[in-house]
Amino acid sequence: MLKPKTRLKSDKCCQNAKLDPGSRQTDIAVADTPGLSLRLTCDWVDKRGKPRPGSKTWTARYRRHSDGRQRRATIGPYPAVSLADARQRFRDLQNDVSTGIDPVAVKQARRGAGTFKDVADNWMRRIGKDKATASQNDDRHLLDMNILPVIGDLKIKEIDRRDAERVVDAVIDRGALVRANRTLTLMRTIFRWAIKRGECIGDPTASIDKNKEEPRDRVLTDGELRTLWDKLDTAPMSDGTRVMIRLAAVTAQRIGEVATIAKTDLALDGLTPVWTIPAARAKNGKEHRVPLSPLAISLMERALSLAGDGLWVFPNPSNEGPVDPHAATRAVSRMRKSNKLGVKDFRIHDLRRTAATGMGDLGQDDFTIGLVLNHSGKGVTRRVYNKSNYDAPKRLALEAWARHVEVIIGLRAPTDVGNVVPIRKGA
Repeated sequence: MLKPKTRLKSDKCCQNAKLDPGSRQTDIAVADTPGLSLRLTCDWVDKRGKPRPGSKTWTARYRRHSDGRQRRATIGPYPAVSLADARQRFRDLQNDVSTGIDPVAVKQARRGAGTFKDVADNWMRRIGKDKATASQNDDRHLLDMNILPVIGDLKIKEIDRRDAERVVDAVIDRGALVRANRTLTLMRTIFRWAIKRGECIGDPTASIDKNKEEPRDRVLTDGELRTLWDKLDTAPMSDGTRVMIRLAAVTAQRIGEVATIAKTDLALDGLTPVWTIPAARAKNGKEHRVPLSPLAISLMERALSLAGDGLWVFPNPSNEGPVDPHAATRAVSRMRKSNKLGVKDFRIHDLRRTAATGMGDLGQDDFTIGLVLNHSGKGVTRRVYNKSNYDAPKRLALEAWARHVEVIIGLRAPTDVGNVVPIRKGA
């Protein structure tokens, strides 16, 4: 049996180390390594009141650089950490102390630090709330789908570049290079906000480069648009999602803005029916009026017939809010590999580009098309003085495009709209 207070020289000595008689805790020093000890702790006491052997843990004594106060740090459990490993860890700790680091204080700070999810949720409440609703929804989606599953439970102070790269790489591996860049930007924004608040020291995303983005230029041909319209009838998705995608094609609006239409946004009666996208739900934070063509009205009425009671045209399953703005995008993504929609390499946002290109081919100028797309106007006149909603030119452009779509899908004969020619020849 090892005598009390004998200095430890080998792992065999560590194995045989015993509590001092009657003691519930005994520290045994390590030979040739002043400050390093093996602490034996009593886990339980038998019926006669005699302490029984329990855990063995390596501890290190050091003096804090700032005030010379002696502190004790835990290095690790024995035998998981061998005597040799404990000596090396103690040397590493001494090196940290010599540079002014207080290992105990660092450990306490890490223990009390919030997780990335805690910080991200706080950022959403304090900063993200000032964004337009569409942008808030997109940030929440990026967090829930891409970021939090990977690093959400990690302490924000312990996240390093490798962790951040794992987040980005997972998105790239899905082939979503643009979404990977948006994910990286959001992570970087949150980390830099946390640095200003003293919740972390460095930004692990600082040296990660964004992917090179090539602007997508996919425009559906007339034949592809007709095929898509027809295939939607049998595609494995809800009726509401079918209407949502068709409305995006006819109105040239973003799918997220279509998904969040409230019934109060619609004025379908009268000679000038219009859908108003509130500033809070527009991507650029500016209210946008979308004149509705007869085809768009028929689609809106179909959606309303499916919606039932409630505020939203496309309600979520609980009918307590709008459907997830990304629901239609995910539905299309699921069918892309099997090409169930009959159009190769199709993304929902291609419909917006297709409509804009179609209006241009029908004779509309870039200014009018920009108004339809709710792109912010530049110049002091547009920003400060001219507050026209331009409903009239937007209506002409959207009705001309809707008539062309009706010809494509067989609801109108070409002779009904004059000399109509295909905008984009193809399949």
